[in-house]
Amino acid sequence: MPEMAAIFCADCGTECALVDGRDVDTHDPEIADVRVWACPVCPASWAHHAAIADGPAAAPAGAETRNAREVLAERLVVPLVREGSGGIEGAMPLAIDRLTNFLAHRMGIEPEECEVARFNLDQCRQAWSELRGVRFADVLEHAQRHRGTKRRAPASGDGVAA
Repeated sequence: MPEMAAIFCADCGTECALVDGRDVDTHDPEIADVRVWACPVCPASWAHHAAIADGPAAAPAGAETRNAREVLAERLVVPLVREGSGGIEGAMPLAIDRLTNFLAHRMGIEPEECEVARFNLDQCRQAWSELRGVRFADVLEHAQRHRGTKRRAPASGDGVAA
């Protein structure tokens, strides 16, 4: 079985460990009886452990960052995905993919790094700024303008168009 990559705190960058939730906060009922990924430096910086993936469900973070992620998703990301999918369940993955590529381009990061659950506080603020006032039509325009640009191989110079 391959070794799992290290997990780092979104707030300070310190490597996190899988611990009992009570070790993080004995009074928080959300994590009292579960395993969480916690930062040894930042108090109350944690993320749920996803047993199926055998890793964190998000990048461990403190309350302010977790709240910023939740607000960003609830007020901007989810409504854009709904708009893009027309509320059709089967269309949601494509809407998410297009929105992810759009936001990654705007933020100057790779699409693989563009996941709200992994953002730090500054990235949440940047994503909010980039998505505020955006309609899904803007996302579609971006998708059409950048269709295939990352997958296209460079021309070899032998007269064959790329």
